Amino acid sequence: MAGKITLPKLISMAKVEKKQVKWLVPEYIPKGHIAVMAGDGGIAAALSSGSRIFF
Repeated sequence: MAGKITLPKLISMAKVEKKQVKWLVPEYIPKGHIAVMAGDGGIAAALSSGSRIFF
């Protein structure tokens, strides 16, 4: 028998506090948050090698 399943606590978006976002790369990568990036192989290679792709 499997363990007890715990459902996540749901809250209303009206109760979520709005905060100012600080940007690592303005309008692209928020600082201190999770960001998902997708693109063709050239962009992914440049990003993973530390090349400049946004400037």
